[in-house]
Order: sequence, then structure tokens, then C-alpha cells
Amino acid sequence: FTACANAPKEPEARAEYEKAAAAGGGYLPASAALGAILLEEGRPDEAGPRLEAAYLGGERGTRLLLARARLFDQKGDVPRALAAYREALLKAARDTQVLRAVAQFYLRHGDAASALPFNSTAAEADPDDPVIAREMAVLLERLGRVTAALDVARDAGRRALERLAGSRAGAWAGAAPGRDEDRRLLLLAADLETRAGDRARASEYLAALERAGLLDGGTPDDPEARGTLRR
Repeated sequence: FTACANAPKEPEARAEYEKAAAAGGGYLPASAALGAILLEEGRPDEAGPRLEAAYLGGERGTRLLLARARLFDQKGDVPRALAAYREALLKAARDTQVLRAVAQFYLRHGDAASALPFNSTAAEADPDDPVIAREMAVLLERLGRVTAALDVARDAGRRALERLAGSRAGAWAGAAPGRDEDRRLLLLAADLETRAGDRARASEYLAALERAGLLDGGTPDDPEARGTLRR
């Protein structure tokens, strides 16, 4: 089940889970993983029976619980979605994936204030995650707490600069997805600094991205990049 989280859309992984789910009356973790894959691929009608069979059989893995919650939400069954998210929180109250999923649920339903505590807990649990930090800064700005958003972006920007410079153990070690998330974070931080009037700090972020080869190419797709590079 865990292995699938690393490559959930590979045909080989799906084939292996299909075999495991079919063997011996159905292996519940494999059935749950297969259901989650189908949901991620936009096939809820096929995912639903897999997920529910695994759940009724006693499987309670985090990925299954989150997939059930997303499925209920997609179907417009908000009460059952909320109950499923609460069950996931009871199982893994400090799991950042669960916390972010709950926050995003509230955001989808226009309740940014309710999303904030979950984003905050996720940020406390993993202060080095640039995705969580960026989401936190965006949410705070959306709530009108611009100074707090800037504080989050500055702290996270400092961590990102250290990672890009390779000065911290446990950094991204050159992994492309992690470097791209640091790029997105620093572009947002630069945009916030520019709007706050601190162009020197914004330039520091952009210069670091340029040194790392992350400033050119792809930036037009980022709202943060467009906002920063316009100024």
C-alpha cells in the first residue's frame, strides 16, 4: 500500500494491486490502493466499490480513509465526507497529508477560517515542507492577515535558501519535485516582499533561484511568478 503512494499512476503498480486484490478472496490493502488509484485517475464509479469493500472488510489505512472522504465530497455528500475526514484525523492527527486534505476540504467549501487550524498544525508538524508553508502563507493572505503571511513566507524562504545552497542535512538532495516546490515558495515570497515594499529581499530570493537554475523556464505558469516578474 505504501509503495503505491510513491507511484500511484504507473500501469505496473496498478497491475500488481489488481493481482493482489484478486488473490485469495481479495487482499484488503491492495483493494484499497487500487480504489485510491482509480479515484486519482478520475474514475469514481470504479473506485467506489473497491474503497467500500476494503473499508467494510476492516481496512483503515490513511490513504483509504482520505480516498473515501474525497469520493463522498465529489458526490456532494458533505456530511459523510466530513465524517470520513474526521475518522482520518482520529487515526493520524499529526499526519500532514491528512491535515492538508482536511484544510483543502474546507477551502473547497469556502470556509478558509476553518481550514487555518489544520494548515497551522501541519506547519508545526513539518516546518521544512515548502508546500505546507506556501499553502499557509496563501491562506493567511486570503484571510487578510498579510503580516502573518509575510512572516511565514520569510521563515520558509530562509529554509528554502538554505536547502538550495545545500547547507542543511536532510534537504531535498537535488530531487526535482522538491526543488520545484522551493521555487514556487520563493516566487510567492518574492511577490509578497515586493508588495510589502522590500524589493531587496525579493531580489535575494530571485537571485537564489537564478543561481540554482530555477528562475528561467516554467515561471510563466506560476501566478506568483507573474506577479513578481511584472514589478
